[in-house]
Amino acid sequence: MIKSLLNKIFGTYSDKQVKKLESILEQINSLEETIKLLSDEELKLKRSEFMKRHSQGESLESLMPEAFAVAREASFRTLGMRHFDVQIIGGAVLFGGNIAEMSTGEGKTLVAVLPVYLQSIAGTHVHVVTVNDYLAKRDAEWMGPAYEALGLKVGFIQSGMEHEERKAGYACDVVYITNNEIGFDYLRDNMAISPEHQVQGKLEYAIIDEVDSVLIDEARTPLIISGPSGKSSDKYYKCDKVIPSTKLKIFDNYEEEQQYKIKKFNTTQDIDEGNLLDALDEDKFHGKIVRKDRSISLTASGQQHLERALGIELYTEDNEFKNFETGEWQHHINQAIRAHYFFTKDVDYVVKDGQVIIVDEFTGRLMPGRRWSDGLHQAVEAKEGLKIKRENQTLATITFQNFFKLYEKLAGMTGTAMTEQGEFHKIYNLPVVEIPTNRPLARKQDPDAVYLSQKAKYDAVVETVKELNEKGVPVLVGTRSIEVSEDLSKLLKRRGVKHNILNAKHHLREAEIVSQAGRAKAVTISTNMAGRGTDIVLGGNPEYLTREDMERKGYDHKLIIKAASKSPAETDEEKEAKKEYERLLEKYKKITDEEHNKVIEAGGLHVLGTERHESRRVDNQLRGRCGRQGDPGYSKFFVALDDELMRLFGGDRIIGMMDKLGGMEEDEKIEHTLISRAISNSQKRVEGMNFDIRKQLLEYDDVMDMQRKTIYHHRNRILRGENVEEEILGFIEDYTEILLDEFIPPKTHPEEWPTSKISDEILNSLGFRIQIKNEDFQLSGYEGLRSHIEDNLKEKLESRKKSLGEKEFEHIARMILLQIIDTRWKDHLYELDQLKEGVSFRAYGQKDPLVEYKRESYHAFAEMMDNLKKEVTVYLFRASGNIINARLTGYREERATREVPTLPIGPGLGRERASTPGKTTVQQRIVDNKTGKNQPCPCGSGKKYRHCCG
Repeated sequence: MIKSLLNKIFGTYSDKQVKKLESILEQINSLEETIKLLSDEELKLKRSEFMKRHSQGESLESLMPEAFAVAREASFRTLGMRHFDVQIIGGAVLFGGNIAEMSTGEGKTLVAVLPVYLQSIAGTHVHVVTVNDYLAKRDAEWMGPAYEALGLKVGFIQSGMEHEERKAGYACDVVYITNNEIGFDYLRDNMAISPEHQVQGKLEYAIIDEVDSVLIDEARTPLIISGPSGKSSDKYYKCDKVIPSTKLKIFDNYEEEQQYKIKKFNTTQDIDEGNLLDALDEDKFHGKIVRKDRSISLTASGQQHLERALGIELYTEDNEFKNFETGEWQHHINQAIRAHYFFTKDVDYVVKDGQVIIVDEFTGRLMPGRRWSDGLHQAVEAKEGLKIKRENQTLATITFQNFFKLYEKLAGMTGTAMTEQGEFHKIYNLPVVEIPTNRPLARKQDPDAVYLSQKAKYDAVVETVKELNEKGVPVLVGTRSIEVSEDLSKLLKRRGVKHNILNAKHHLREAEIVSQAGRAKAVTISTNMAGRGTDIVLGGNPEYLTREDMERKGYDHKLIIKAASKSPAETDEEKEAKKEYERLLEKYKKITDEEHNKVIEAGGLHVLGTERHESRRVDNQLRGRCGRQGDPGYSKFFVALDDELMRLFGGDRIIGMMDKLGGMEEDEKIEHTLISRAISNSQKRVEGMNFDIRKQLLEYDDVMDMQRKTIYHHRNRILRGENVEEEILGFIEDYTEILLDEFIPPKTHPEEWPTSKISDEILNSLGFRIQIKNEDFQLSGYEGLRSHIEDNLKEKLESRKKSLGEKEFEHIARMILLQIIDTRWKDHLYELDQLKEGVSFRAYGQKDPLVEYKRESYHAFAEMMDNLKKEVTVYLFRASGNIINARLTGYREERATREVPTLPIGPGLGRERASTPGKTTVQQRIVDNKTGKNQPCPCGSGKKYRHCCG
């Protein structure tokens, strides 16, 4: 309330930032007439001029007015689109490393050209990150003529592209790519076995389109590259078979669970979990699940039932694990229950060509090639009766939060960021600036229509669509799942309403369906796919109709793009294609202009939401499909009290509110701003819960982030051949210290040292003996012994180098280092996965799981580094040429195996709620080369730097 009042008096942060940029806008506009006089060649050469001035000390900020004016002119000449003033402001906001919130239809794709061009003057490679392959290719081809006119090379990268194509794409001045592809390329580059296999280069400047989708929605799912773990799939089938006979009490939320407790125990006092499970046992239940946080608990009879059904013994009489396999069986049982109760076909996944394909919950798109990790995907395959693929083990992983923080400079644009501005600032240090619309918004927004049941709600939606269709109004119906979109399609067919359906099963027609969704009488049923990156033009899109017609006539795709651009044709073929394009465009423009006027008179595009999403942003994206560029539009949501969001987070409160407003019949609706506000509050609660999940995921990954940076730093130095000999000598020094720390207790006299044992250990490990006599170190002490061993090891290494040849030795040493680092890192990741799985149970012992995870992961990392250094030293001294070559051959074959990107689902990850949210903030520490070898390691392990990350 007070904040709102202050904003009205003093203006918001966005108002102040926009006002600051008005003087720059005036300068840009004043240059327009001068820039227009330049020839195409002079316009292109401007970049060379700007680069020269920048190299002489002129800042990019001072070059902004001229550079933006040049970019605007090039866009107008090649694309026929001149940047509006608000788009210029948006470009300046992006260049400043902020998020620009721009409404749908305001031309965000065109805006990106401005900061890309200005940043390229510094020689920076810019990555424009989009949410899917279609948009990456479309935007690169669409904006390509403008970039070429400015002297920039533009590329795009798609899933499935070969290595050389990716390398060429990243070499361009600007590359369009999806967030998943760029993240996986980073991980793959850090698994490469030679510099030639790396593709990405430096992470300098990224502009993320639909930034809220990438940094908020998808931040709950880390990127993982995994390989087969070699475990048997029999347990998945066995556990799946017993789930139907396992009787579970289902609670939608904890309010329902509390009602059950009151009924059973006749008290409102808190009842502990053990007593609740005993009560469920009496009612013949084998356990319970709570849908709200996807928790699972089994009763004693449930455990006995599973033991009998599986033919195994899992627990002792004291309810402890019977043997080592009990934990594994318990894990498989839990995943089987999750697959049956929490993951629904045609909502969370589809079955296509004998495979389970994940459906992205935020966009509704299919995600082929992606798999849930931790055995969940295999459990779903067993549930669907499909052939189970082998379980995967993590080889490399990173969260989107920590990946995008690797960029020197980051910016983003979207139509819906203000609701999450706090998170953007806190996690990414990205302020959000709301950009004014070019024309006033004319969209009408009605309160939600609330019904008692989903049946009544869908009947009302179908009736509304039919009425609007008869009036010639274009309608977009938004749904949350494939299943609902297809059910609505059946209902509309029965009522004789012609329509298109857009969901993950029909994604190949996406561009065609969306481009014509604004035509008179068009009815489009869509999942969230229609909410991203595409504008619905009232009356239809004449450019798309023209391109489609030319494709039918056999014109090449690249030729059509050339014909559509404003740049002059260079060959006879291009001239003929451009002439045909202009003829067809004029023909279709007459048709769409006529329809445009009809649709405007009918009230514009009407957007009907069939259910509130758990995020207000996704609802706002759907609303944003209508009312673009000052067009009229209308939006309304239809809600039922048995919708998932209402059931889990707001049903009881809203029922009480509706009773106060007068009650209702089955097919009766209530529309009131109080109801809409209550639903928004439910969404805020879910958003808060999801923020906690993302925050916890980041806190856990921050622990690993320091370790990952240390490993990748070492690895890249070795890969590029930078000081490999220095690295090896450092490992020998570390090996010596590890050895002496193991055998020599602190503050002991040389006479007490077990020198014979030290000598024996060197013989057993490295294959040769070093003579060590206690009396030789009476004066020099510990440092003298350390130097004596190091000098002997370095002398032996030098002779080994000569026997193999210097170049051959360096090559072998580099490959051994890479192989051992990768193997040890892979094993360490597996250990961290297991630690993360089990650490949540320590909350029952009044210990913070995050603190425990930090402490144990630091110790595990320090131990891994010690073992790595010992193993490298042993291989350098002991392995024969044949053994080395055999190991390296196996390593290369392993690297050649295709890795599988996976999506983790488990406590605190993916769509599941964390069982024990951590509260401790993790400070991110990056190992600095200035740290002395004998100083405490900055990672916090408590060991010396040389023994830990050094």
